Amino acid sequence: MSNVEFGHAEGALKQIAERVIQAKEEFKKHSDTLDGQIGNMRGKWDGDGGRAFAILHQAWTEKHKVVSTALDKFHAALTETEKDNVAVDQQAGAGMNNLFNKLGQI
Repeated sequence: MSNVEFGHAEGALKQIAERVIQAKEEFKKHSDTLDGQIGNMRGKWDGDGGRAFAILHQAWTEKHKVVSTALDKFHAALTETEKDNVAVDQQAGAGMNNLFNKLGQI
């Protein structure tokens, strides 16, 4: 017989969802720092190199939005799954209590 376990500790998904938010905040902080540094350099760099760097910065900004949106969706999915798990657990517990009460009446 295998020792496969199903489920997870209570609140585990909530903790992971909180870490996702922390990661997003850290990512934004680093991105904001990078934006500031690039802004300072932008006025000092002309020519093809400066234009290429501006294009790179624009691409980075767009990818940052994509990652941030994905983290938001992941957080929402984790939060919703946690709510669903709690509801299912409560429903199953109520069913078991009902069965236990019926067995006690026999």
